[in-house]
Amino acid sequence: MLYIFSFFILLLSQFCLINTKVVTFNRCYEGTKSKKFRDVTAYLGVPYAQPPVGRLRFLPPEALPKNVTLDTNNCFKATTPAKVCFFHRSHKVFSGLEDWELGIADMSEDCLQMDMWVPKRPKGPVIVHIFGISYRISSAPLSFFDGSALASKTGSIVINVHYRTGVLGFAFMSNVRSLVPGNMGLLDQQMALKWIHRNIKYFGGNKDMITLFGYGTGASLATAHLFSDDSKPYFSRIFIASGTILNSWSYTHRKNVESNFIKLIKKMGCFKTMYDDDQMVKCMKGAKAIRLVTEAEKIYNLKQSVFESPFMPIDNDKYFFKRHIENMLDFANYKTNASIVLGVSEHEGSYLMTQYFTGHKYGCGLDYKKGIESNESQCNINEYQHDYIVDLIARDQNLGKGARVMMKLQYKNAGKNLRDETLNLISDIYFNCKYFEFARKFYKYSANPIYFYKLRKRISINPWPQWMGPVQNYEMLYLFGHPYLKPSYYKKKYLSKEKKFSLQVMKTLATFAKKGKLYNSWKNYKPLEMNYADISRALKRREKFKIKQFDKKNCMNIQLLLNKFTSTENKRQYDDYVQNRPKYHHK
Repeated sequence: MLYIFSFFILLLSQFCLINTKVVTFNRCYEGTKSKKFRDVTAYLGVPYAQPPVGRLRFLPPEALPKNVTLDTNNCFKATTPAKVCFFHRSHKVFSGLEDWELGIADMSEDCLQMDMWVPKRPKGPVIVHIFGISYRISSAPLSFFDGSALASKTGSIVINVHYRTGVLGFAFMSNVRSLVPGNMGLLDQQMALKWIHRNIKYFGGNKDMITLFGYGTGASLATAHLFSDDSKPYFSRIFIASGTILNSWSYTHRKNVESNFIKLIKKMGCFKTMYDDDQMVKCMKGAKAIRLVTEAEKIYNLKQSVFESPFMPIDNDKYFFKRHIENMLDFANYKTNASIVLGVSEHEGSYLMTQYFTGHKYGCGLDYKKGIESNESQCNINEYQHDYIVDLIARDQNLGKGARVMMKLQYKNAGKNLRDETLNLISDIYFNCKYFEFARKFYKYSANPIYFYKLRKRISINPWPQWMGPVQNYEMLYLFGHPYLKPSYYKKKYLSKEKKFSLQVMKTLATFAKKGKLYNSWKNYKPLEMNYADISRALKRREKFKIKQFDKKNCMNIQLLLNKFTSTENKRQYDDYVQNRPKYHHK
């Protein structure tokens, strides 16, 4: 009887796809045709958990009620984009920052929702996008991440998952009853994956072809699911760029986040006594969300890297990792049957340089008034500023003075000027070397291939200075088919090539999402060879991406340096943290 009922629901859902209505095992959803791609239906604002408001603030997500409502005349209207989870909006002066942040009016705590794009004839793959610029903002602006082009051009179902970040998603307080258990944002994603795995067949997707897809902190969070037993059944592959859970800015010790939460409790006037956790948390649950996220941005912790967020994933919790993450890669405590594509951008550290190494002391801010391509925005640092930057990096890594000399010697002549030498140093320490470490450790027990690529092509609408390279999330625009979505944004002389390149990388993503492997000519990663595909331009017919090998010398030297000079003494200083510097976003 149960089989007949399930078959009936699946049959009904396939019929309803034609009319933009889909019936799952317990609910009907009505979408809307994409305006740009008529062969795609968008299902927007689909809830995957109960709203985390009131008593549910700071707690793991709770499942939606299991009531069965199959009336196709009373469908959920999935026509309004998913709400944006609360975050502190900080940038208002430059499109390269402004465009990624949405207005206060768009925010809500009732944000555990998804936007989904379903092609007319789905081919099976399901691409789940975990957005991430930082751990304080988690919602993808649809002007950039509308999934209709990717769905139309590849036959894949594309899903954007909204989840809690900042203090609302990653606060932590240790107590017996887990009033604030930590890693709630990861648990949100896990709940979304469960919903997708259970329901995607009704939309024409294949639950065995679910690929996690992310950039930066989104990539770090995607790889975190490899280490959660409760996430492992719900995805098969990972396609990421510019981040893994091993990067130093990806997670922190639970005590650091707890300390930051106590500081915030005091700022909010909720601190009563160390022995009354219930009243403190009750007070925090009653505070206005916008004030919480605003005050949280002001907190810093000398025990954390200057590049870490005050509220971020913790290394050990009760509900997600359920143990300490530190050595899980070394002992195969992860999803070993996942396939992975890991991307690296040229000049990974350029964004950090312009946002953290600013002012006359460090010399690398951007002058938005004089212009992005003005001389003042070229990060033309001198010898003294270079020394200050190296000193800050050494302090941040808790390294002794000998390490500073070694770092300068190692990267001397690593670029055509001091800016490029510094950029290469930052890119290796905070990005590249950890990617390689992650790949090496994952490879040891992995049953499936790992692929690397390096993106060197810069999208023509990128507003950042040329010296910075591809920059931040802008490479993701190619993967979402932005030249097809917003052709008016591009100059006519560039549009054709931009579309061609975008189509190639979209098809690469979709091929991996469907098969779990890439073209035969794309050699997979091996620790001794360190192969990667060099992606720098649109390919001609029958042409293949060039396969090159990473130079591992710098990372080997960095590791030796860390092993030799790391100190137990905390060397960070008050003004190493940008929130403690006046007007730190520009010179």
